[in-house]
Amino acid sequence: MKMKIDLLNRLSEFYKDNPEMKGVPLTLNDINQVETTLQIKLPDDYKLFVSTYGGSYAGLAIYGLKNAEMMGDETVIDLTNRARKLLDDLKVNNYILKSIVISDDGAGNPIFINEKGEVYIYYVDNDEYEKLGDSLGEVIEEKFQEW
Repeated sequence: MKMKIDLLNRLSEFYKDNPEMKGVPLTLNDINQVETTLQIKLPDDYKLFVSTYGGSYAGLAIYGLKNAEMMGDETVIDLTNRARKLLDDLKVNNYILKSIVISDDGAGNPIFINEKGEVYIYYVDNDEYEKLGDSLGEVIEEKFQEW
């Protein structure tokens, strides 16, 4: 599912008024680096978001390579590799091996997108997955509020 033009326009307006919430857009080379490093094809909605806004806040922090200052220096590669290692160490069913971790819920539970573009959260303490949406666009649409 493609992100809706209306949502992209709302995000662009929000970042004009709140530039500290917007990161540096990823180039095609950056996207290729992420795909090669993590050995996964990035979902279209995620590629569109990070190539337009970089790692930015959109109702939730969505990490790229060059994030908004308020998000810190961690990258999508860092988050994904840390979650993969954690889940491998725990010997649990590791769906994150075929996904990218784009955020967390503030309590250390990774939010990730699988190759189909579906967004999930993994609750580490009770080893449960919850589907947040069929696409990143759907999740942003639900969580994003202009101030």
